[in-house]
Amino acid sequence: MRHSIAVLLLALFVSQGSLMAAYKILVSSHTSAAMASKAKERTEHILLQNSYYLTHQKEQGYAVYSYPLQNYFVVAIEPIKSESVLNALLRIARQINSNAFAGYATRPASKEPLSNNAQDLQD
Repeated sequence: MRHSIAVLLLALFVSQGSLMAAYKILVSSHTSAAMASKAKERTEHILLQNSYYLTHQKEQGYAVYSYPLQNYFVVAIEPIKSESVLNALLRIARQINSNAFAGYATRPASKEPLSNNAQDLQD
């Protein structure tokens, strides 16, 4: 019995990296790809002037993306691996859009974004 518990704990420890949640912040949503592209540019411009965003971006690996989601085009910051970074970035994002909100990332963090510009979204 002890051996089984030890093996289970070891398996849990080894797989913990894959169990960690990735988060995203939906900064804004738009009815057209062109509007989302402009909002993404504005969001990036503001965020790239923020030292907290830049410092943690290097260690966390998040970026600003624009992609279709259901019937809208969204601007999102993802993937965010730490809740403390998520909370800090959410405060910054709410300065851009007071309706920005956080949630779990639905796409795997390793997957390329669907698009980084409006032209790709329209194809």
